[in-house]
Amino acid sequence: MDDTEHRLSTLESELKTAFHRIDEIRNRQTQLDDLVVSVKQLAIREENVEADVKEIKADVKALTAKPAERWNDLVKTIIGIVVAGVVGFLMAKVGF
Repeated sequence: MDDTEHRLSTLESELKTAFHRIDEIRNRQTQLDDLVVSVKQLAIREENVEADVKEIKADVKALTAKPAERWNDLVKTIIGIVVAGVVGFLMAKVGF
């Protein structure tokens, strides 16, 4: 019986060790699941930041284009005034 008790005691000890390992694995799996959720949330935030950056870049391009548009409009207006003045001058010389 001594051998049986020793074997039973050894099996109980191994069983406790096995359950302890299972508990550790469960804890690690829970931590991995939490990590996966966190990574997914980070990916979503990164997508949002990327969309915001694209929007900001578009706004900056629009703002930097306005002075160029105003300059072009000013040049067109000046050219129109000069051409109108030259045509008016020529018409006055011809007698219109």
